[in-house]
Amino acid sequence: MVAMNKQSGSNGVFAKTGGKLLGVLSYDSAVSQTLLNVWAVFVIAVLGWLFLLPQVAFILLVGWQPTHVAVWLGVLSLIPIGPGLTAIFAASRAVLAERGYPGHLTRTFFASIRQASRGQILVWAIASVAELFVAYDIALFGTAPSVFVPAVALAMLMAVLLMASAATEPTTPHGTVLSLREYMAAMLVVVARKVYVPLTWLFLLIVVAMLSRIPLVGSMLLLFAPGLWGLLAALVTTMFRFGATAVGER
Repeated sequence: MVAMNKQSGSNGVFAKTGGKLLGVLSYDSAVSQTLLNVWAVFVIAVLGWLFLLPQVAFILLVGWQPTHVAVWLGVLSLIPIGPGLTAIFAASRAVLAERGYPGHLTRTFFASIRQASRGQILVWAIASVAELFVAYDIALFGTAPSVFVPAVALAMLMAVLLMASAATEPTTPHGTVLSLREYMAAMLVVVARKVYVPLTWLFLLIVVAMLSRIPLVGSMLLLFAPGLWGLLAALVTTMFRFGATAVGER
């Protein structure tokens, strides 16, 4: 009788322990959601690095040189960054909206590029032309302050516009697709009204880049950098209703 009581007691302990373990590992638990969020950031980061590989290859194989070949190769390697930013924002927003790992994250990433509006494509093209102008400006005239400072200012402006185009929704809250003129006007208006949001994106980019230089853990952070930055930038965008406000006010 005593042995049976001991056995039933031990079974009860195992049952309670198993129940707690299943509760910790369930889909809705904090542990599972944290792991899923980390996995989502990793997926976005890997996909983001695909669009950064041309620039990385240019830096490693060619590097900056004041020659026509280097200038054109450098500008060509930067072209995928615009679509990549749009896709990173779209995937990061999906993670925030789902509050966990959304299904078909890779499909959402690439669908945002296929479904890019004419305004976004126009911004990508303008940025490429500006990059070519800045590169030739520096190649021909060097780093003299009268030339270098305006060139850097133009490059920063193009970076802000690329991020803004990635964050600005091409439709109204009712689902109506904006025309090219309406989209460009909405994006420029919201950038002017909420310039602190793009500046925050740039600040977060600098912070993530600096963290990736920490010894030992820096290489791991560098791997996660595109996804980590995208999630933080999308969080800031959602908090201040950057893209949604622009479209909604038009």
